[in-house]
Amino acid sequence: GGILAATGKAGRAAGRELGSAPACYYGTASRHVDYLKPPPSGELVEVRARVGEVGGRKVRVTCTLHAGGEETVRGEAVFVRMDG
Repeated sequence: GGILAATGKAGRAAGRELGSAPACYYGTASRHVDYLKPPPSGELVEVRARVGEVGGRKVRVTCTLHAGGEETVRGEAVFVRMDG
């Protein structure tokens, strides 16, 4: 979900419609994940992604995973645009 959030945010910042050509490609430059607790068995899982810093070719995204009303995983990644 994080790389999709990065792509969408960068496209909006450039004034582009989602899915418009030419396509922008991103690669993962860094990733950090904290596993806070195991998710409860049988619960629906909700993933939330928020785009933070956007600068030049880099986009920083934070993601959380929630299950049973509790945050169970927290992560942050930096994605770098790979096209030109």
